[in-house]
Amino acid sequence: MARVMFDPENETRQPLTFGRLEMRSAELRARQASGRLKPLVEIREQIVIDAERRVMAAERILVAAQVKLAEVKDIQIRRRTRFTYAEIERRACQIFGVTRTQLLCGRRHNSIVFARQFVMYWAIRLTPMSYPLVGRLMGHRDHTTVLHGCRAYVDKRKAMNRTLRAAR
Repeated sequence: MARVMFDPENETRQPLTFGRLEMRSAELRARQASGRLKPLVEIREQIVIDAERRVMAAERILVAAQVKLAEVKDIQIRRRTRFTYAEIERRACQIFGVTRTQLLCGRRHNSIVFARQFVMYWAIRLTPMSYPLVGRLMGHRDHTTVLHGCRAYVDKRKAMNRTLRAAR
């Protein structure tokens, strides 16, 4: 296949020949001398800005893909276990009289915290979910928060004289 060069004035592609290349180079040098062509520094800056935008867009796509992967894993986990995270969460809302929104929010009222720790403990005990996955489902909490919630739930139950074994 013959190499071609785009001619912006005619908006056509023409075969690349040494004569056309020399003519195009002379035309570009004339534009640069007259000030109608952007300096190379500006062109480089524009390329860097475009590259940064593309990297940020790629990062957003990657984050969205990670969220979708977590959802797919949750679906796969639901197929393998008797209990799902959604069932545990729904049961907690019924038992403690709180809404799903209250479970996921950052409020630290005792009744809401206890319900949240209940969900964390039983999600770890009854499903093969990891601490980070339970944290993501509980409103994007850190895995150490889930670990603390599980331990605190066991301690609070022990204080009520209702013992439970450790989550894992």
